[in-house]
Amino acid sequence: MMRKFLLGGVAFVVLAMAPASAADMPAVYKAAPAAVTLHSWTGFYLGANAGYSWTRTGIDYRQAPGAVGNFGAPFDASGLSAPFETTPRGFIGGGQIGYNHQMGAVVVGVEADFAWRKATGTTGRTFATFGDQLTFNTEQKWVGTVRGRLGWTPANAWLVYATGGLAYGKVSDQFSQAVVAPPGFAGSRSISSDSSKLGWTLGAGTEYAFSRAWSLGLEYLYIKLGSQSLSLPAQTINKVTYAATNADFNHSSHALRVKLNYHPN
Repeated sequence: MMRKFLLGGVAFVVLAMAPASAADMPAVYKAAPAAVTLHSWTGFYLGANAGYSWTRTGIDYRQAPGAVGNFGAPFDASGLSAPFETTPRGFIGGGQIGYNHQMGAVVVGVEADFAWRKATGTTGRTFATFGDQLTFNTEQKWVGTVRGRLGWTPANAWLVYATGGLAYGKVSDQFSQAVVAPPGFAGSRSISSDSSKLGWTLGAGTEYAFSRAWSLGLEYLYIKLGSQSLSLPAQTINKVTYAATNADFNHSSHALRVKLNYHPN
């Protein structure tokens, strides 16, 4: 009997102490998962760009009938109409500034940029009989754009977009005619223009934000600038009558460039 009483007392004491022991144990908490920070494209940005520009300048040349000779078939008084083309290409680089506004996965914005380039091209024709020469020179210099942008974010910090708007740039055009033979008839004349042109541009690009403040992108633009018309009147030089002539230069170009942008916001 005494043995049963002692065992019951021990069991009671153990049960009584168990809640108190559990209360004295240190609490263990599981850390909450870290919140994922989503990149926002909203805000102003500025940066630099560099790449490659390849261009096409189509030239429509027309010579009125009535010339004593050259620049067609030798001694051809019927006139001449012929297309020519130059393909200037080279480095393009400059800077840009813009603003984006993000609405969910959609990003709208506006960007202005300015770039320097020096792309030159020459074409022409040498006529077989007397070696008379017809030469065209073109140069596409600086270029700028003001464009809207409409983009989409397929993943966090990644933007793809279409863009288009106004383009403007500096172009230089020149053509010349030269009679080189026979002796006593040699002579030449030329006309040139160095002017700013207004046009339009369309393109697309992609951009990745590799930090909160910096993004790296790749962009393609097609740029169409206005045309330039150059004309020379009928003229006699060293006994050779040059017919009235006209050349229309039509400028377009492509640009592929890498862009680095800083987002101060």
